[in-house]
Amino acid sequence: MDSLDIKHPYISPDASIQFSVTPYRHFVIKNLLREDIYSSMCARFPEYIGRRRGPHGAVGETGRFYKASIYSMKNQDCVDGYDFFVWEGWKDFMARVFSLVLNNHTAYSLHHHSGSPQSPSDSGWSHLDLNVCSVMPSQKPVEIVQNCQYSDDTRGGQPHTEKVLRSVALLYYFNNPDGLTEQDGGGTGIYSDFSTSSLVKTILPHNNSLFAFEVGTDSYHGFIGANYNRSAIVQWFHSSPSYIVRRNLPKFKARWRQHGYLFERWKKNDPWQIEMDPEYNKYFSAPISEILK
Repeated sequence: MDSLDIKHPYISPDASIQFSVTPYRHFVIKNLLREDIYSSMCARFPEYIGRRRGPHGAVGETGRFYKASIYSMKNQDCVDGYDFFVWEGWKDFMARVFSLVLNNHTAYSLHHHSGSPQSPSDSGWSHLDLNVCSVMPSQKPVEIVQNCQYSDDTRGGQPHTEKVLRSVALLYYFNNPDGLTEQDGGGTGIYSDFSTSSLVKTILPHNNSLFAFEVGTDSYHGFIGANYNRSAIVQWFHSSPSYIVRRNLPKFKARWRQHGYLFERWKKNDPWQIEMDPEYNKYFSAPISEILK
């Protein structure tokens, strides 16, 4: 474990970070926040998740249903520790660690899975998070996604929005029982493909720890059902779709050949096209069909 190269008054002096590049780039931070900050976040969690809309439905490429209670954070909710995750330095840290150009948009939500030994929560499915999403234009250094349908990757559904691509995902585990083991579930599975039988390793949901990874064509992961009530912050940072495709062009060519499309889809119809990205001509000088040959 290495010490955490980031300065903020909320960060624990005992914070440590461990990097890995297999099967894709990710890291785990242990003891991220000071104990008093962590406790204040746990104290507020019941209030926030009590406003939830749930069970929340999300359908991936497998067509499976993600069952959880989810509360999308608002600007006014970012107090008592929750403000750390919208600190510009946090976004800059993610950009530096993964050597990515990130824009100012972040999706920031609380996830709660109800479970018990008698009735464990349902597992999710192996997926990438490789989604085009809708955001409202903003000049703020860090802008929480609000006032639009984030899970919209259509061409014409929300013409007043901008389209961005998830490029960094993170999960901060908190408000869970102590001493959890792999048998208790609730962790995040890292997989080698879309099958949950391809489990490579499990990130355990230890309190005050964080799992972050670079989203890409191989970032297979999924929630593992738990025999307890499991809580986490789930957050994404974003980039220009054209930038990410250009940066990882050989992998996207392979994905195109295998699947016939670049990104995981939210909607079935009216897909947004990458040529509609305002930055497309910055990275490509021909139609994407030519580039992907």
